[in-house]
Amino acid sequence: MLIPHLLTWLQTADDLSRVQAASALARAWIESDLNERDRDAARSALILLVDDRCSAVRRALCAEFAHSDSTPRAVLFGLLQGEDDVAVEMLQNSPLLGDGDLIVVLGDEGERRQCAVASRPQVSAALAAAIAEIASAEACECLLGNRGAHFVPRTLRRLVERFGHDHGVRHLLLDRSDITLAHRYDLLMRQMLETMTGCFGETLTRPEDLPDGVVEETSDRIVLQSVEMVSSSDLNLLIDHLRQSGRLTTRLLLRAVCCGRLRFFAQAMSALSKVPVSRVSQVLSGVRGAAMQALLRKAGLPVRSHQTFQLAVAVLRSEQADFTRDLGLTEARNLTEILLAELQDEALGENGDILSFLRGFALDVSRLEARAYLKKTMQAQIGQASAA
Repeated sequence: MLIPHLLTWLQTADDLSRVQAASALARAWIESDLNERDRDAARSALILLVDDRCSAVRRALCAEFAHSDSTPRAVLFGLLQGEDDVAVEMLQNSPLLGDGDLIVVLGDEGERRQCAVASRPQVSAALAAAIAEIASAEACECLLGNRGAHFVPRTLRRLVERFGHDHGVRHLLLDRSDITLAHRYDLLMRQMLETMTGCFGETLTRPEDLPDGVVEETSDRIVLQSVEMVSSSDLNLLIDHLRQSGRLTTRLLLRAVCCGRLRFFAQAMSALSKVPVSRVSQVLSGVRGAAMQALLRKAGLPVRSHQTFQLAVAVLRSEQADFTRDLGLTEARNLTEILLAELQDEALGENGDILSFLRGFALDVSRLEARAYLKKTMQAQIGQASAA
């Protein structure tokens, strides 16, 4: 071949000729069976072309080498040091770049190159963990949107910790089915802060900045909306998370009973009392008031709430409720109405806050039931219209 003569010719050729030569030489390197002399000469010519004054020459090399597994290492790393559009193409596609090479890029280069790494056709769990640890929010969005990326739970947890405040990252995390219930709760709580910012007309960065009761109320609603149809292990992780954050409150437990989240209630009582959940379910389903009273004391619930819990559980027993499954909306409404009828202001004394809560909750459940009924009715009408 005439490849050795390229080293001299490249010094005087015009830009277009060098671009054409770069493409032809790169294809020859990839496709031809070069002898040792020509291969050495071709490698030298390619390295000279990487340092060419014309960026179009590097783009021509990139077009040929981006997906090749035979790119000379010197050429590969030379292109990575070039213009962003060339480097990004190589970072996103070159099969020769290992996790170690790519992690170095994450730490030293800009956001656009980080995004290229996060958008590679395959991203290993180790590389995904490095991106979650040190890359920008935009790069982490690319990672979460990449179907070829592999995640371990620790990586998702780190993304929640670093970028739970970022709308784009948070939205992608909430769309995933593999984040834990505790992480979903944290993301929804952060989302609530943004909503509250608009409602109260000021920038709120901490729950403590919100009016009294807003965080607690929202936290309860998020928990009780999230725990339906989840695994026992996920429930336990959430309960532990709520305990550590001080949000596994008597109010939440009472609301769980009244809205029919009986699985959550039983597992929370188990965690608080350190009694196995199977035994807790037996106590809740049994008729011995002393056992129920002992469970409430062991769980550390305030004495002033015991009457309401005992009454609620007694009503559930009379309805033959199963504490291993949740109630439907109609069952929850019936339970709350019975409690309201039984608990009178004069009987409660200082426990009027519990009655106030029950009244508000009864209204909430009635609204949910009405919406569910309306939705079901509209779906039936649409079905009838389609059949006609």
